[in-house]
Amino acid sequence: MSEKDIVVNSRLTIPWKEIEISHSRCGGPGGQNVNKLNTKVQLKWLMSTNLELDEDIRTRILEKCASYVTKSGDVQVCGTQYRSQKRNLEYCIEHLREILLKAFIVKKARKKKKMPRAVKERILRNKKMKSQKKKMRQKVTD
Repeated sequence: MSEKDIVVNSRLTIPWKEIEISHSRCGGPGGQNVNKLNTKVQLKWLMSTNLELDEDIRTRILEKCASYVTKSGDVQVCGTQYRSQKRNLEYCIEHLREILLKAFIVKKARKKKKMPRAVKERILRNKKMKSQKKKMRQKVTD
């Protein structure tokens, strides 16, 4: 593990050699720099080259991060928030970490509870009382 590797959590560390970075011009704030400097950063993680990634984690990443996954199966993040290339790169790395952490969260299955009979009876009794009250408010017809 080198200094540049991206540590997502204890189960996933992305080697820097699997990261592809490209720069281009972007809009937004920056004055004339927008026309001169390549401040937009596109960070792509070549997930298909990672052989250490478990298959269940890979499928969860593909499902939960579907809007960031390219057709070739790589995860791509863009950064245009800042005026400098360095800050946009830092943003992309942090954003990649955040979206990958979401894939590791497993929701607990909801356990269906059986409603007690006394609670069911109380609900029905209250419904009948309301219904009776509303019937008493109606006009009397012959």
